[in-house]
Amino acid sequence: MKKSCCKKNIMPDMFLVRVANYFHSIKALHSRANTYKTKTGRALLALSEIKARLNICVNCDKFTGNHCKECGCCTGAANSYFNKLAFPTEECPHPDGPKWGKII
Repeated sequence: MKKSCCKKNIMPDMFLVRVANYFHSIKALHSRANTYKTKTGRALLALSEIKARLNICVNCDKFTGNHCKECGCCTGAANSYFNKLAFPTEECPHPDGPKWGKII
């Protein structure tokens, strides 16, 4: 079983931010995913779309290698519910403006 970036030692305050952001993302995904799933046959983005988002994150000053410093979310190349980049309902939280946007 692969280790998740979410299980590493982090500050307790940031952990709570990450948990809150994750549940907000899940709620948004489930409220809008039926339309996306009807169009594509899946609730999460395809690996090619996830990798395109990850390529943008890799060049960002807020990227740590496995999560975003701005929102605390896990970011990687996996197509899973623990990866913010896989959610079509999410956008980049960069303070200068989103570097990638919502699909739905």
